Amino acid sequence: MLTGLSIRDFVLVRALDLDPGDGFSALTGETGAGKSILMSAFGFALGSRAGQGLIRPGADSASVTAAFDAAHDHPVRALLASRGLDDLGDEPLVFRRVLKRGSSARAFLNDRPVSASLLEEAGALLADIHGQHEGLGLLNHSRHRILLDAWAKSETLLVEVSRAWTALRCAEDARIALEARIARAASERTWLSHSLDELDGLDPHEGETQKLALDRATMQAGERVAEALESAVHQLSKANVEGALSNAGRAVSRALSAPGLTGEGASSELAIRIRAACESLDRALIEAGEARAALENASSACEFSPAALEASETRLFALRAAARKHDVDPDQLAALRRRLRMQLDE
Repeated sequence: MLTGLSIRDFVLVRALDLDPGDGFSALTGETGAGKSILMSAFGFALGSRAGQGLIRPGADSASVTAAFDAAHDHPVRALLASRGLDDLGDEPLVFRRVLKRGSSARAFLNDRPVSASLLEEAGALLADIHGQHEGLGLLNHSRHRILLDAWAKSETLLVEVSRAWTALRCAEDARIALEARIARAASERTWLSHSLDELDGLDPHEGETQKLALDRATMQAGERVAEALESAVHQLSKANVEGALSNAGRAVSRALSAPGLTGEGASSELAIRIRAACESLDRALIEAGEARAALENASSACEFSPAALEASETRLFALRAAARKHDVDPDQLAALRRRLRMQLDE
């Protein structure tokens, strides 16, 4: 039942608020009194077409509001619920259309933006507007099913069809979701297989990156270290430390054979000190030889080939690139490889 009609700046009407009240209401008047404008405004509120000519001259916009009181089991309630407006309860239904100059009309139902087609469909269930050309509405295909179902009194079948349609849509949504999951699983499996093939080709090992980095740093520093060791060996050779120590040892040995330092004189304080000096020179000669040998051994360990350095760097950079790709530490590539294989085998 129509409970109120409010018109603002529509055609010639500046402002009109109409309260039909209960029972039968009739609007009468002579030609040009505004009866047709009133019905046009009512149709505009219920979603009919709107043009800029509906705005009153001098106004910026036109608006019409129509309020209805519909029972909780009225067909319009089911229609609105099927369109997502299922939380209106039993509150009155307020249709409102606003047309601003230079823009298209906007539609609202209980202050919620909706489409004009929804207002028109809902309004058709609440009001019958008959004019001289109203019979042409039978040519509107969208109304045929509603009229046929009403004539056949097929409310029960409509409920069953609605439930079946809802079940079908749920089943289709479930199928689409399952197909999406299958597609994601296939995509993930392809990615896992590709990533595992790359890691298998790389064949990373635990702690390999640290060892490669250390070997690379050692080989890069090898030439500089080798030069320093060779310089140390050269200095020993140039100074002839071993020769000098050997000559000094022989000279001290000759001193021990002097008269007075042999026989009973061998236990004298001087003889004891000379022998201590001789022993120190012998130890120094041995250690000098060992020092030379150690330097030569260390120098030989610094030898490397540019090819070995290049191979070490190539391997190290490949491991680091793979780690960046998978966002892990390079030393975790081996563990990642095992984890990907387990996921692929699941």
